[in-house]
Formats: sequence, C-alpha cells, structure tokens
Amino acid sequence: MYASTHADVPLSPEQRKAELAKLYGAIDLFTEEMIRHLERKVDAGWRGWDDPANAQEIYNALLAHAAGVPLAREQEVGIANFAMFLWTQRMNAAAPGRKAD
Repeated sequence: MYASTHADVPLSPEQRKAELAKLYGAIDLFTEEMIRHLERKVDAGWRGWDDPANAQEIYNALLAHAAGVPLAREQEVGIANFAMFLWTQRMNAAAPGRKAD
C-alpha cells in the first residue's frame, strides 16, 4: 500500500535524491507510453481533447476507465491521458496565455 509510512523518519539528502531519481525515472517511462498511446489515438482520428465542450465526456471516460476491475488494470495510461486533458483545459482556462499548443 502506498502511504506516508515513514513520515516521522526524515530522509537523508542521499535517500531523498535516490527516491526522487526513482520517481523521475518512472515519470519518464510513463510519459513515453502516454505519448505512444496518444500518437495511436491521433492516427485513429481522435480529436477534441482540448475543447472545453468535451470536458464532461472526457471526465466520464476517465471514470469508466478507472472503474475497470481489478483496479483498472492496463488502463493506467488512458486514465492518465484523460486526467492530463482535463488538467490542461483547467490550466488554459485559468491562465489563457499559458497554452499547451
């Protein structure tokens, strides 16, 4: 289980660096897979991820993918992409000069 299991035990600078290196490595690998997945979707004709009119549909798709059993197995990349779409729409609305495109 992921939890703050050792919040009362401070990390040494070396431990913190090692923990962050693992996280950054995981993010790099996951991002690469997100990009590959999105490239396939674009090639298949999917569009409209950045249109606020599609926010509810994207949110529903995120929930549907996350509701998979067991624990949305093999849906993680799709869930992350839907979350990124919604996050980007929110950021674009909050700071119009800060666009992803």
